[in-house]
Amino acid sequence: MDSSDQDKPSIFHDSYISTTRLGTLFGTAIETGFLLIYWLSGYPTPVLVMLIASILISLAGLIIVRVSLHYWLAAHLTILGLYIALIGPGLYTGGIDSSSMIWLVFVPGTAAIMAGAKNSLFWAVISAATLVCIFILNRVLNIDLTLRPTQSIDRFTDLLVVLVTITLMTLLNEDLKKKMVIQLERTQKKLEFLSTMDPLTNIYNRRYFFDRAQVELDLSQSSHGQVAILLLDIDHFKRINDTYGHFIGDQVLCGTVALCGASLRKADILSRFGGEEFIILLPQTNAPEAMLIADRLRGMIDTTPIKTDSGPLQITVSIGMTVSSIYIPDSLRELIRQADTALYLAKNNGRNQVVRWAPNLYLTETAVRAERDKE
Repeated sequence: MDSSDQDKPSIFHDSYISTTRLGTLFGTAIETGFLLIYWLSGYPTPVLVMLIASILISLAGLIIVRVSLHYWLAAHLTILGLYIALIGPGLYTGGIDSSSMIWLVFVPGTAAIMAGAKNSLFWAVISAATLVCIFILNRVLNIDLTLRPTQSIDRFTDLLVVLVTITLMTLLNEDLKKKMVIQLERTQKKLEFLSTMDPLTNIYNRRYFFDRAQVELDLSQSSHGQVAILLLDIDHFKRINDTYGHFIGDQVLCGTVALCGASLRKADILSRFGGEEFIILLPQTNAPEAMLIADRLRGMIDTTPIKTDSGPLQITVSIGMTVSSIYIPDSLRELIRQADTALYLAKNNGRNQVVRWAPNLYLTETAVRAERDKE
């Protein structure tokens, strides 16, 4: 992963930090273990010096990722330490024929887990170039730096540690994938929540209402039932904002939502339609039931002051109501238009009332626009 990946979302950032911490710790432990083995086995001094250098580099990566969370730099330091730890025994214990050369396979693999696919390719090229150079050095130029030929114990140790390393890398990779999948699921749920909820009032937004209301309308028409729609508007809300400020206005909106939630049924769908307007879907509800619910809701709001930082505020609401037809299929947009017409008739008639839409209602578009301009 290149340095620009530091700006990626935390879903990747957190996973790579966790993986890099484990990788640097494991790499330092492996290199320290090999240093002890090589020292006790009488390996040449140059090999021990290179191992000490690799340990110091890996320790620097471990410190960096724990102190500053710069996992990209820490990962590359750990991989560099691993690379140096492999080249030392390889050069001085048989060159291209050394059993330590097989360890170069793990350099790009470690880079893939700790630093991402791009850096895995980079370290794969470095490892391949190293093998080619050592081969040319030993076979073409006939330069042999061997100070201690590879022995059976070396091959046994290498193969055993290779087996352990492959197992640990596999487990580490699976752990990384599991954490990323979990974080992806959490992020997806959060995005789904944000796409359907109003961030201020924490109720459904306009988009969700249209989707859900259409489903309920289709169900009611197939079962010859009815749905009702209430369009609710806070009276003189602009005056509240102008008098107390928008922060208090937001508290009034949230307080109105709380009162609606206390008055509505569990199956009813309350959504913010825009500004100070709320829309309510009443599934499987006929006209008398809808009128009873709407008037109860209006009365509760009228008699219950809303608590704000400026003290209790008394508000009223106007409600436009419409009910779908049992026999003639209605479109959702037409029902909302009907509720909107009834709402503005309620406001024109003095506010703080419920008006049900009926075909004989008369409210011209000019009157509606004029009322909206006043708000």
